[in-house]
Amino acid sequence: GQAGESAPALVNALRRMWQTETAWNATVAGMLAPGEHYDRVLQVRDDIFWFQDLDLSSFPDPRLKQDADVVYSADISGLCAIKPRGKSTDRVFLTSGQAADRLLRMYTTYFQLRDPRIDASRNLEG
Repeated sequence: GQAGESAPALVNALRRMWQTETAWNATVAGMLAPGEHYDRVLQVRDDIFWFQDLDLSSFPDPRLKQDADVVYSADISGLCAIKPRGKSTDRVFLTSGQAADRLLRMYTTYFQLRDPRIDASRNLEG
């Protein structure tokens, strides 16, 4: 992106993406056979506090084909909801295992994706 005041935020975001991807790669390598996926993956940043249990029965079964790529997230201070095209926070994600395998590799994707919109962005949100 363009140089500016958001450069430290970008470095921090890239560091967080690298840490997440490194942990995910180690998890997948040590726990799953090739071609297998977790049913669901819950990614939570360390600055999140829970006030009650998360009832997974409230979410569709990601093993069903139509829900295989689903990602649930929340608006800031919002409730968990499907966000197919909207903006969402990166504080909590509940995904299918199939979607997690792509979502949790954002660091690699950032450097492999050649898109002029990324180079022209002024901040992390676009």
